[in-house]
Amino acid sequence: TETQSQPSIPVEPAIDIETLKAEAYQAGLHDGMSQVESDYGSALAALMQVSDQLNSLRETILKNSKAELIELVIMLSEKIIRHSVTSQSETIIKTIEEALAKAVKSSDFYIFVNPADLETVKSKSAEFIAGLNGLENITIKSDPTVEQGGCKIESENCTVDATIVSQLEIIKEEIEKEIS
Repeated sequence: TETQSQPSIPVEPAIDIETLKAEAYQAGLHDGMSQVESDYGSALAALMQVSDQLNSLRETILKNSKAELIELVIMLSEKIIRHSVTSQSETIIKTIEEALAKAVKSSDFYIFVNPADLETVKSKSAEFIAGLNGLENITIKSDPTVEQGGCKIESENCTVDATIVSQLEIIKEEIEKEIS
């Protein structure tokens, strides 16, 4: 019998479609990420830089606001204290009593008060002097440089500054110490 030769058909190795899909997916993902980096990389860097600048600006604003808040507290305190002092005659008496208690013992004291407080202090001086032992000679004088509600007490041994300005300065220093 005659053998007929059949043309041979080349047989290709079996193709793994799943492997091809995975390789194509990874290549597409890599190409896509590269494209995103080239398109948006500089925008992302700019966004990060702006974010850092905003953070720095926020810190600066907070730092500056702290000082402004302290000034606001001091200003409000001054307004409240000054209003209280002008509307309450007892404030000057308490201020003098506290200042005298801090003063070094001496035989002669001079109390300097605002002219608006002079009559109140003179009318009540016997009361607060009676509560203080060891004080013999107290002279009450008018001094327009002393703000209403404050006083200065002087003796041969010491000076006690209980003016509103000096008391507010002490308050301000204490607040600044606390926040530093």
